[in-house]
Amino acid sequence: MKKFLLIFFTILIVQISTAQVYVASDVVGGANNGTSWANAYTSLQNALLVNSFNGAKEFWVKAGTYTPGTSQSDMFTIYPNQTVYGGFNGTETMLNQRNFRTNSTILSGDLLGNDNQYSLIFNDPLRHDNAYTVVRMLGDTPVLDGLTIARGNAEGSIASVQKGAAIYIVNAANAKIENCIIEMNACYGGGAIFSEDQIGSPNMTTYIKGNIFRKNLASYAPAIYYVAKNGTQFNIELEDNLFYYNEVKPRAGNTGSNAIIWFRNPVGTASLEAKIVNSTFVENFMSGTTPSSVQPVVAASKEGSGAMTLKVYNSLFYYNYLNGAPATAIGTFGNIAAGTYQARNSGDESGFANITDKINCINSAPQFVNSSNNDYRLTATSDYVDIGNNSYANGNNQDLDGNPRIFGTVVDAGAFEFGSSTLATAEDISKLKFTIYPNPVSDFLNIKADFQIDTVEIYNLVGQKILIGKSSGLNVSKLKVGVYVLKITKNNGEVAMKKFIKR
Repeated sequence: MKKFLLIFFTILIVQISTAQVYVASDVVGGANNGTSWANAYTSLQNALLVNSFNGAKEFWVKAGTYTPGTSQSDMFTIYPNQTVYGGFNGTETMLNQRNFRTNSTILSGDLLGNDNQYSLIFNDPLRHDNAYTVVRMLGDTPVLDGLTIARGNAEGSIASVQKGAAIYIVNAANAKIENCIIEMNACYGGGAIFSEDQIGSPNMTTYIKGNIFRKNLASYAPAIYYVAKNGTQFNIELEDNLFYYNEVKPRAGNTGSNAIIWFRNPVGTASLEAKIVNSTFVENFMSGTTPSSVQPVVAASKEGSGAMTLKVYNSLFYYNYLNGAPATAIGTFGNIAAGTYQARNSGDESGFANITDKINCINSAPQFVNSSNNDYRLTATSDYVDIGNNSYANGNNQDLDGNPRIFGTVVDAGAFEFGSSTLATAEDISKLKFTIYPNPVSDFLNIKADFQIDTVEIYNLVGQKILIGKSSGLNVSKLKVGVYVLKITKNNGEVAMKKFIKR
Protein backbone atom coordinates (compact mmCIF):
# COMPACT_ATOMS: atom_id res chain seq x y z
CA MET A 1 0.00 0.00 0.00
CA LYS A 2 2.80 2.43 0.91
CA LYS A 3 4.57 1.64 -2.36
CA PHE A 4 1.35 2.33 -4.29
CA LEU A 5 0.84 5.69 -2.57
CA LEU A 6 4.46 6.67 -3.22
CA ILE A 7 4.08 5.94 -6.93
CA PHE A 8 0.76 7.81 -7.06
CA PHE A 9 2.10 10.98 -5.42
CA THR A 10 5.27 10.87 -7.52
CA ILE A 11 3.18 10.79 -10.70
CA LEU A 12 0.98 13.59 -9.37
CA ILE A 13 3.99 15.80 -8.52
CA VAL A 14 5.49 15.24 -11.97
CA GLN A 15 2.18 16.16 -13.58
CA ILE A 16 1.77 19.31 -11.49
CA SER A 17 5.29 20.47 -12.37
CA THR A 18 4.71 20.07 -16.09
CA ALA A 19 4.94 23.50 -17.74
CA GLN A 20 3.08 22.52 -20.91
CA VAL A 21 0.82 19.74 -22.03
CA TYR A 22 1.39 18.86 -25.69
CA VAL A 23 -1.42 17.84 -28.04
CA ALA A 24 -0.93 16.62 -31.62
CA SER A 25 -3.52 14.59 -33.49
CA ASP A 26 -1.01 13.03 -35.89
CA VAL A 27 1.42 11.52 -33.37
CA VAL A 28 1.94 7.77 -33.79
CA GLY A 29 3.73 5.51 -31.31
CA GLY A 30 4.14 8.03 -28.51
CA ALA A 31 3.25 7.60 -24.85
CA ASN A 32 0.09 9.76 -25.27
CA ASN A 33 0.77 11.55 -21.99
CA GLY A 34 1.44 15.09 -23.22
CA THR A 35 4.97 15.40 -21.85
CA SER A 36 6.55 16.29 -25.22
CA TRP A 37 5.65 16.62 -28.87
CA ALA A 38 6.75 13.04 -29.44
CA ASN A 39 4.53 11.84 -26.57
CA ALA A 40 1.68 14.27 -27.17
CA TYR A 41 -1.93 13.51 -26.43
CA THR A 42 -3.74 12.81 -29.67
CA SER A 43 -7.11 13.88 -28.18
CA LEU A 44 -7.51 17.44 -26.92
CA GLN A 45 -10.68 16.53 -25.04
CA ASN A 46 -8.83 13.78 -23.17
CA ALA A 47 -5.87 16.07 -22.43
CA LEU A 48 -8.13 18.71 -20.89
CA LEU A 49 -10.08 16.21 -18.81
CA VAL A 50 -7.10 14.22 -17.50
CA ASN A 51 -5.33 17.42 -16.46
CA SER A 52 -8.35 19.19 -15.01
CA PHE A 53 -7.38 18.41 -11.40
CA ASN A 54 -3.59 18.55 -11.28
CA GLY A 55 -2.69 22.18 -11.87
CA ALA A 56 -1.54 21.89 -15.49
CA LYS A 57 -2.37 25.20 -17.14
CA GLU A 58 -0.97 25.39 -20.68
CA PHE A 59 -1.98 23.18 -23.56
CA TRP A 60 0.05 23.54 -26.76
CA VAL A 61 -2.02 22.22 -29.66
CA LYS A 62 -0.43 21.41 -32.99
CA ALA A 63 -2.00 22.53 -36.26
CA GLY A 64 -4.78 20.23 -37.44
CA THR A 65 -8.50 19.66 -37.00
CA TYR A 66 -9.87 18.40 -33.69
CA THR A 67 -13.45 17.36 -32.94
CA PRO A 68 -14.88 17.00 -29.41
CA GLY A 69 -16.37 13.53 -29.77
CA THR A 70 -19.06 11.63 -31.60
CA SER A 71 -22.27 12.99 -30.06
CA GLN A 72 -23.95 16.36 -30.62
CA SER A 73 -23.74 17.01 -26.88
CA ASP A 74 -19.95 16.47 -26.80
CA MET A 75 -17.78 19.58 -26.44
CA PHE A 76 -14.26 20.63 -25.46
CA THR A 77 -14.39 21.80 -21.84
CA ILE A 78 -11.81 24.35 -20.69
CA TYR A 79 -11.56 24.02 -16.93
CA PRO A 80 -10.55 26.77 -14.47
CA ASN A 81 -7.05 28.17 -15.02
CA GLN A 82 -6.49 26.21 -18.23
CA THR A 83 -5.05 27.99 -21.28
CA VAL A 84 -5.30 26.42 -24.72
CA TYR A 85 -2.83 27.75 -27.30
CA GLY A 86 -3.02 26.89 -30.99
CA GLY A 87 -0.72 27.62 -33.91
CA PHE A 88 2.15 25.16 -33.42
CA ASN A 89 3.95 23.07 -36.03
CA GLY A 90 5.13 20.51 -33.47
CA THR A 91 8.76 21.57 -33.02
CA GLU A 92 8.45 24.62 -30.76
CA THR A 93 10.14 24.85 -27.38
CA MET A 94 8.98 28.41 -26.58
CA LEU A 95 5.54 29.97 -26.95
CA ASN A 96 6.78 32.87 -29.05
CA GLN A 97 7.96 30.43 -31.71
CA ARG A 98 4.40 29.49 -32.74
CA ASN A 99 2.65 31.10 -35.71
CA PHE A 100 -1.13 30.87 -35.37
CA ARG A 101 -1.63 32.74 -38.65
CA THR A 102 0.23 30.03 -40.58
CA ASN A 103 -0.42 26.91 -38.49
CA SER A 104 -4.21 26.60 -38.25
CA THR A 105 -5.42 24.74 -35.19
CA ILE A 106 -9.12 24.10 -35.79
CA LEU A 107 -11.64 23.03 -33.15
CA SER A 108 -14.58 21.87 -35.24
CA GLY A 109 -18.12 20.83 -34.46
CA ASP A 110 -18.41 19.01 -37.81
CA LEU A 111 -18.25 15.53 -36.32
CA LEU A 112 -18.65 13.68 -39.62
CA GLY A 113 -16.59 16.10 -41.71
CA ASN A 114 -19.41 16.45 -44.23
CA ASP A 115 -20.47 20.10 -43.94
CA ASN A 116 -20.95 22.33 -46.93
CA GLN A 117 -17.73 24.29 -46.80
CA TYR A 118 -19.12 27.59 -48.10
CA SER A 119 -22.81 28.02 -47.28
CA LEU A 120 -24.56 28.31 -43.92
CA ILE A 121 -28.33 27.94 -43.54
CA PHE A 122 -30.76 26.99 -40.81
CA ASN A 123 -31.79 23.34 -40.59
CA ASP A 124 -29.11 22.13 -42.97
CA PRO A 125 -29.34 18.30 -43.03
CA LEU A 126 -25.58 18.08 -43.47
CA ARG A 127 -25.15 19.77 -40.08
CA HIS A 128 -27.62 17.68 -38.07
CA ASP A 129 -24.71 15.65 -36.69
CA ASN A 130 -22.71 18.70 -35.61
CA ALA A 131 -21.93 19.46 -31.98
CA TYR A 132 -24.33 21.92 -30.38
CA THR A 133 -21.36 23.73 -28.80
CA VAL A 134 -17.71 23.34 -29.76
CA VAL A 135 -16.06 24.75 -26.60
CA ARG A 136 -17.32 25.36 -23.06
CA MET A 137 -15.31 27.64 -20.73
CA LEU A 138 -15.76 27.15 -16.98
CA GLY A 139 -14.68 28.86 -13.77
CA ASP A 140 -11.85 31.31 -13.19
CA THR A 141 -9.44 32.43 -15.92
CA PRO A 142 -9.99 30.01 -18.81
CA VAL A 143 -8.15 31.13 -21.97
CA LEU A 144 -8.41 30.33 -25.69
CA ASP A 145 -5.62 31.73 -27.87
CA GLY A 146 -4.69 31.20 -31.52
CA LEU A 147 -7.47 28.81 -32.55
CA THR A 148 -10.15 28.55 -35.20
CA ILE A 149 -13.47 27.56 -33.63
CA ALA A 150 -15.94 26.55 -36.27
CA ARG A 151 -19.08 24.69 -37.30
CA GLY A 152 -20.96 24.48 -34.05
CA ASN A 153 -24.66 24.00 -34.64
CA ALA A 154 -26.85 25.11 -31.71
CA GLU A 155 -30.14 24.20 -33.36
CA GLY A 156 -31.41 21.87 -30.65
CA SER A 157 -35.00 21.36 -29.57
CA ILE A 158 -34.62 23.09 -26.17
CA ALA A 159 -33.20 26.50 -25.18
CA SER A 160 -30.05 25.13 -23.53
CA VAL A 161 -28.75 23.87 -26.87
CA GLN A 162 -29.77 26.88 -28.97
CA LYS A 163 -27.02 29.32 -27.93
CA GLY A 164 -23.24 29.44 -27.89
CA ALA A 165 -22.51 27.32 -30.96
CA ALA A 166 -18.79 28.11 -30.94
CA ILE A 167 -18.12 28.99 -27.28
CA TYR A 168 -20.38 28.72 -24.23
CA ILE A 169 -18.98 30.68 -21.27
CA VAL A 170 -20.43 29.58 -17.92
CA ASN A 171 -19.64 31.24 -14.57
CA ALA A 172 -16.24 32.21 -15.95
CA ALA A 173 -14.47 35.13 -14.30
CA ASN A 174 -11.65 36.65 -16.37
CA ALA A 175 -12.29 34.47 -19.42
CA LYS A 176 -10.08 35.43 -22.36
CA ILE A 177 -10.49 34.74 -26.07
CA GLU A 178 -7.59 36.05 -28.12
CA ASN A 179 -6.19 35.65 -31.64
CA CYS A 180 -9.00 33.33 -32.70
CA ILE A 181 -11.18 32.94 -35.77
CA ILE A 182 -14.85 32.29 -34.97
CA GLU A 183 -16.59 31.18 -38.15
CA MET A 184 -19.40 29.16 -39.73
CA ASN A 185 -21.38 28.64 -36.52
CA ALA A 186 -25.19 28.57 -36.46
CA CYS A 187 -27.63 29.16 -33.59
CA TYR A 188 -31.40 29.08 -33.29
CA GLY A 189 -30.96 31.52 -30.44
CA GLY A 190 -28.01 33.86 -30.05
CA GLY A 191 -24.30 33.86 -29.89
CA ALA A 192 -21.49 32.10 -31.62
CA ILE A 193 -20.15 33.17 -28.23
CA PHE A 194 -22.71 33.05 -25.43
CA SER A 195 -21.95 34.02 -21.85
CA GLU A 196 -24.06 33.79 -18.72
CA ASP A 197 -23.60 33.60 -14.97
CA GLN A 198 -25.62 30.80 -13.39
CA ILE A 199 -24.47 31.07 -9.77
CA GLY A 200 -24.49 34.78 -8.92
CA SER A 201 -20.79 35.61 -9.15
CA PRO A 202 -19.96 39.01 -7.61
CA ASN A 203 -17.70 40.11 -10.50
CA MET A 204 -17.22 38.74 -13.99
CA THR A 205 -14.95 40.14 -16.71
CA THR A 206 -14.56 38.76 -20.22
CA TYR A 207 -11.78 39.82 -22.61
CA ILE A 208 -12.20 39.29 -26.37
CA LYS A 209 -9.18 40.61 -28.26
CA GLY A 210 -7.63 40.23 -31.70
CA ASN A 211 -10.28 37.90 -33.12
CA ILE A 212 -12.09 37.56 -36.44
CA PHE A 213 -15.84 36.80 -36.38
CA ARG A 214 -17.13 35.84 -39.81
CA LYS A 215 -19.97 33.93 -41.44
CA ASN A 216 -21.89 33.15 -38.26
CA LEU A 217 -25.68 32.78 -38.42
CA ALA A 218 -28.47 33.21 -35.85
CA SER A 219 -31.99 34.54 -35.49
CA TYR A 220 -30.46 37.11 -33.13
CA ALA A 221 -26.93 38.10 -32.06
CA PRO A 222 -24.96 35.68 -34.29
CA ALA A 223 -21.56 36.92 -33.07
CA ILE A 224 -21.89 37.51 -29.31
CA TYR A 225 -24.79 37.24 -26.88
CA TYR A 226 -23.77 38.35 -23.38
CA VAL A 227 -26.26 38.16 -20.52
CA ALA A 228 -25.83 39.58 -17.02
CA LYS A 229 -27.98 36.98 -15.38
CA ASN A 230 -27.46 36.53 -11.63
CA GLY A 231 -24.32 38.35 -10.51
CA THR A 232 -23.68 41.96 -9.53
CA GLN A 233 -20.94 43.41 -11.77
CA PHE A 234 -20.24 42.34 -15.35
CA ASN A 235 -17.61 43.73 -17.71
CA ILE A 236 -16.84 42.72 -21.26
CA GLU A 237 -14.03 44.25 -23.31
CA LEU A 238 -13.75 43.84 -27.09
CA GLU A 239 -10.55 45.10 -28.66
CA ASP A 240 -8.95 44.79 -32.11
CA ASN A 241 -11.70 42.53 -33.45
CA LEU A 242 -13.06 42.25 -36.98
CA PHE A 243 -16.71 41.31 -37.64
CA TYR A 244 -17.87 40.62 -41.19
CA TYR A 245 -20.41 38.49 -43.07
CA ASN A 246 -22.26 37.63 -39.86
CA GLU A 247 -25.98 37.32 -40.47
CA VAL A 248 -29.29 37.57 -38.63
CA LYS A 249 -32.11 35.73 -40.39
CA PRO A 250 -35.66 34.83 -39.40
CA ARG A 251 -36.55 31.23 -38.76
CA ALA A 252 -39.65 29.39 -37.64
CA GLY A 253 -40.74 30.89 -34.33
CA ASN A 254 -38.45 33.93 -34.50
CA THR A 255 -38.75 36.99 -36.72
CA GLY A 256 -35.06 37.91 -36.67
CA SER A 257 -33.40 41.28 -37.24
CA ASN A 258 -32.23 42.45 -33.83
CA ALA A 259 -28.39 42.80 -33.73
CA ILE A 260 -25.06 41.20 -34.55
CA ILE A 261 -24.01 41.56 -30.89
CA TRP A 262 -26.41 41.83 -27.95
CA PHE A 263 -25.29 42.96 -24.48
CA ARG A 264 -28.28 42.34 -22.25
CA ASN A 265 -28.95 43.14 -18.60
CA PRO A 266 -32.27 41.64 -17.54
CA VAL A 267 -31.49 41.80 -13.79
CA GLY A 268 -32.42 44.75 -11.59
CA THR A 269 -29.48 44.26 -9.22
CA ALA A 270 -26.75 43.85 -11.85
CA SER A 271 -24.48 46.32 -13.58
CA LEU A 272 -23.12 45.53 -17.06
CA GLU A 273 -20.45 47.59 -18.85
CA ALA A 274 -19.38 46.72 -22.40
CA LYS A 275 -16.46 48.40 -24.10
CA ILE A 276 -15.56 48.16 -27.81
CA VAL A 277 -12.14 49.53 -28.78
CA ASN A 278 -10.40 49.62 -32.17
CA SER A 279 -12.76 47.19 -33.80
CA THR A 280 -14.23 47.00 -37.31
CA PHE A 281 -17.82 45.97 -38.15
CA VAL A 282 -18.36 45.71 -41.89
CA GLU A 283 -20.71 43.89 -44.26
CA ASN A 284 -22.86 42.26 -41.61
CA PHE A 285 -26.48 41.65 -42.55
CA MET A 286 -29.76 41.61 -40.65
CA SER A 287 -33.11 40.66 -42.11
CA GLY A 288 -36.52 40.03 -40.61
CA THR A 289 -39.89 41.48 -39.76
CA THR A 290 -39.47 42.63 -36.15
CA PRO A 291 -40.83 46.20 -36.09
CA SER A 292 -38.49 48.77 -34.62
CA SER A 293 -37.15 52.22 -35.42
CA VAL A 294 -33.67 51.04 -34.46
CA GLN A 295 -32.16 47.61 -35.08
CA PRO A 296 -28.45 48.24 -34.38
CA VAL A 297 -25.34 46.29 -35.23
CA VAL A 298 -24.53 46.24 -31.50
CA ALA A 299 -27.45 46.30 -29.08
CA ALA A 300 -27.14 47.16 -25.40
CA SER A 301 -30.34 46.93 -23.39
CA LYS A 302 -31.68 46.55 -19.87
CA GLU A 303 -34.90 45.19 -18.41
CA GLY A 304 -35.35 46.63 -14.96
CA SER A 305 -33.46 48.97 -12.65
CA GLY A 306 -29.97 47.60 -13.34
CA ALA A 307 -27.29 49.54 -15.24
CA MET A 308 -26.21 48.97 -18.85
CA THR A 309 -23.35 50.99 -20.35
CA LEU A 310 -21.87 50.62 -23.83
CA LYS A 311 -18.70 52.52 -24.76
CA VAL A 312 -17.40 52.56 -28.35
CA TYR A 313 -13.91 53.97 -28.90
CA ASN A 314 -11.71 54.19 -32.01
CA SER A 315 -14.03 51.89 -33.95
CA LEU A 316 -15.49 51.66 -37.43
CA PHE A 317 -19.01 50.56 -38.48
CA TYR A 318 -19.82 50.64 -42.18
CA TYR A 319 -21.68 48.75 -44.92
CA ASN A 320 -23.80 46.89 -42.36
CA TYR A 321 -27.40 46.45 -43.46
CA LEU A 322 -30.87 45.94 -41.98
CA ASN A 323 -33.31 44.72 -44.61
CA GLY A 324 -31.16 46.30 -47.29
CA ALA A 325 -30.74 49.73 -45.66
CA PRO A 326 -27.69 50.97 -43.70
CA ALA A 327 -27.93 49.77 -40.10
CA THR A 328 -27.46 51.93 -37.03
CA ALA A 329 -24.18 51.17 -35.28
CA ILE A 330 -25.29 51.01 -31.64
CA GLY A 331 -28.50 51.31 -29.61
CA THR A 332 -31.35 49.17 -28.35
CA PHE A 333 -34.17 47.51 -30.29
CA GLY A 334 -37.87 46.99 -30.14
CA ASN A 335 -39.43 48.28 -26.93
CA ILE A 336 -36.55 47.19 -24.70
CA ALA A 337 -35.12 49.97 -22.52
CA ALA A 338 -31.95 51.61 -23.76
CA GLY A 339 -28.67 51.60 -21.91
CA THR A 340 -26.22 54.45 -21.59
CA TYR A 341 -24.12 54.94 -24.71
CA GLN A 342 -20.83 56.67 -25.47
CA ALA A 343 -19.14 57.00 -28.87
CA ARG A 344 -15.65 58.43 -29.23
CA ASN A 345 -13.38 58.84 -32.27
CA SER A 346 -15.45 56.40 -34.32
CA GLY A 347 -17.62 56.36 -37.42
CA ASP A 348 -20.63 54.94 -39.22
CA GLU A 349 -22.87 56.12 -42.09
CA SER A 350 -24.66 58.61 -39.84
CA GLY A 351 -21.80 59.72 -37.62
CA PHE A 352 -23.61 58.10 -34.67
CA ALA A 353 -26.56 60.44 -35.18
CA ASN A 354 -28.71 58.61 -32.60
CA ILE A 355 -26.11 58.97 -29.82
CA THR A 356 -26.08 62.13 -27.71
CA ASP A 357 -22.84 61.48 -25.83
CA LYS A 358 -20.36 61.43 -28.71
CA ILE A 359 -17.04 63.11 -29.49
CA ASN A 360 -15.16 63.25 -32.81
CA CYS A 361 -17.42 60.83 -34.67
CA ILE A 362 -17.61 60.91 -38.48
CA ASN A 363 -19.73 59.50 -41.30
CA SER A 364 -17.04 59.18 -43.99
CA ALA A 365 -16.76 56.05 -46.13
CA PRO A 366 -13.74 54.11 -44.86
CA GLN A 367 -11.84 53.55 -48.15
CA PHE A 368 -10.73 49.99 -47.51
CA VAL A 369 -7.88 48.42 -49.46
CA ASN A 370 -10.13 45.83 -51.12
CA SER A 371 -13.44 45.07 -49.44
CA SER A 372 -14.50 42.76 -52.29
CA ASN A 373 -11.62 40.53 -51.22
CA ASN A 374 -12.33 41.02 -47.49
CA ASP A 375 -9.29 43.26 -47.04
CA TYR A 376 -10.61 45.83 -44.58
CA ARG A 377 -7.31 47.58 -43.96
CA LEU A 378 -7.33 51.33 -44.47
CA THR A 379 -5.79 53.22 -47.38
CA ALA A 380 -3.65 56.31 -46.94
CA THR A 381 -6.49 58.71 -47.77
CA SER A 382 -9.03 57.21 -45.35
CA ASP A 383 -10.49 59.65 -42.83
CA TYR A 384 -10.15 56.93 -40.20
CA VAL A 385 -6.36 57.14 -40.28
CA ASP A 386 -5.12 59.07 -37.22
CA ILE A 387 -8.67 59.83 -36.04
CA GLY A 388 -8.41 57.84 -32.81
CA ASN A 389 -7.55 58.79 -29.28
CA ASN A 390 -4.39 57.17 -27.94
CA SER A 391 -5.70 57.06 -24.38
CA TYR A 392 -8.37 54.54 -25.40
CA ALA A 393 -5.68 52.27 -26.86
CA ASN A 394 -3.59 52.51 -23.69
CA GLY A 395 -1.87 49.19 -23.06
CA ASN A 396 -2.89 47.87 -26.48
CA ASN A 397 0.38 47.06 -28.25
CA GLN A 398 -0.77 45.35 -31.45
CA ASP A 399 -3.41 45.66 -34.14
CA LEU A 400 -5.24 42.69 -35.65
CA ASP A 401 -2.29 41.94 -37.94
CA GLY A 402 0.05 41.75 -34.96
CA ASN A 403 1.72 45.02 -35.96
CA PRO A 404 2.33 47.98 -33.62
CA ARG A 405 -1.00 49.52 -32.65
CA ILE A 406 0.11 53.14 -33.09
CA PHE A 407 2.01 54.13 -36.23
CA GLY A 408 3.19 57.73 -36.16
CA THR A 409 1.76 59.73 -33.29
CA VAL A 410 -2.00 59.01 -33.38
CA VAL A 411 -3.89 55.72 -33.41
CA ASP A 412 -6.32 54.91 -36.24
CA ALA A 413 -9.93 53.79 -35.89
CA GLY A 414 -10.72 50.16 -36.60
CA ALA A 415 -8.92 46.85 -36.19
CA PHE A 416 -5.98 47.63 -38.51
CA GLU A 417 -3.36 50.37 -38.17
CA PHE A 418 -2.48 51.95 -41.51
CA GLY A 419 1.24 51.85 -42.34
CA SER A 420 2.08 49.75 -39.31
CA SER A 421 4.34 46.76 -39.79
CA THR A 422 7.63 45.41 -38.56
CA LEU A 423 9.25 47.21 -41.47
CA ALA A 424 7.34 50.40 -40.87
CA THR A 425 8.64 50.81 -37.33
CA ALA A 426 12.18 49.66 -38.02
CA GLU A 427 14.98 52.18 -38.04
CA ASP A 428 18.03 50.08 -37.28
CA ILE A 429 17.57 46.43 -36.36
CA SER A 430 21.28 45.75 -35.89
CA LYS A 431 24.41 47.68 -35.05
CA LEU A 432 25.14 48.31 -38.74
CA LYS A 433 25.45 52.01 -39.50
CA PHE A 434 24.85 53.55 -42.89
CA THR A 435 23.65 56.83 -44.36
CA ILE A 436 21.08 57.57 -47.04
CA TYR A 437 20.69 60.93 -48.76
CA PRO A 438 18.88 63.04 -49.73
CA ASN A 439 15.89 62.28 -47.53
CA PRO A 440 13.23 63.23 -48.62
CA VAL A 441 14.24 62.20 -52.13
CA SER A 442 12.82 62.83 -55.61
CA ASP A 443 14.95 60.72 -57.93
CA PHE A 444 18.21 59.07 -56.84
CA LEU A 445 18.72 57.79 -53.30
CA ASN A 446 22.40 57.50 -52.34
CA ILE A 447 23.74 54.98 -49.84
CA LYS A 448 26.97 55.37 -47.90
CA ALA A 449 28.30 52.56 -45.70
CA ASP A 450 31.72 51.52 -44.34
CA PHE A 451 31.06 47.82 -44.97
CA GLN A 452 30.41 45.67 -48.02
CA ILE A 453 26.73 45.59 -48.97
CA ASP A 454 25.37 42.43 -50.53
CA THR A 455 21.79 43.47 -51.40
CA VAL A 456 19.65 46.60 -51.28
CA GLU A 457 15.85 46.37 -51.22
CA ILE A 458 12.95 48.81 -50.89
CA TYR A 459 9.64 47.88 -49.25
CA ASN A 460 6.37 49.71 -48.82
CA LEU A 461 4.83 50.01 -45.38
CA VAL A 462 2.78 46.84 -45.68
CA GLY A 463 5.92 44.79 -46.30
CA GLN A 464 5.76 44.38 -50.09
CA LYS A 465 9.11 44.41 -51.90
CA ILE A 466 9.13 47.24 -54.47
CA LEU A 467 12.71 47.50 -55.77
CA ILE A 468 16.03 45.68 -55.69
CA GLY A 469 19.19 47.63 -56.50
CA LYS A 470 22.89 48.21 -56.17
CA SER A 471 24.94 49.11 -53.13
CA SER A 472 25.66 52.66 -54.22
CA GLY A 473 22.05 53.74 -54.48
CA LEU A 474 18.69 53.39 -56.19
CA ASN A 475 16.67 55.33 -58.73
CA VAL A 476 13.36 55.91 -56.96
CA SER A 477 11.89 58.45 -59.35
CA LYS A 478 9.04 56.12 -60.39
CA LEU A 479 7.89 55.41 -56.85
CA LYS A 480 4.67 57.01 -55.69
CA VAL A 481 4.85 59.75 -53.08
CA GLY A 482 4.98 58.22 -49.61
CA VAL A 483 7.08 56.57 -46.92
CA TYR A 484 9.24 53.52 -47.72
CA VAL A 485 11.76 51.29 -45.97
CA LEU A 486 15.25 50.67 -47.32
CA LYS A 487 16.70 47.31 -46.28
CA ILE A 488 20.37 46.51 -46.74
CA THR A 489 22.02 43.15 -46.18
CA LYS A 490 25.73 42.82 -45.44
CA ASN A 491 27.77 40.07 -47.10
CA ASN A 492 27.75 38.12 -43.82
CA GLY A 493 23.94 38.22 -43.62
CA GLU A 494 23.49 41.06 -41.14
CA VAL A 495 20.55 43.34 -41.89
CA ALA A 496 19.66 46.97 -41.19
CA MET A 497 16.81 49.23 -42.25
CA LYS A 498 15.98 52.91 -42.57
CA LYS A 499 12.86 54.75 -43.60
CA PHE A 500 12.85 57.42 -46.27
CA ILE A 501 10.30 59.73 -47.84
CA LYS A 502 9.67 59.83 -51.59
CA ARG A 503 8.38 63.23 -52.66
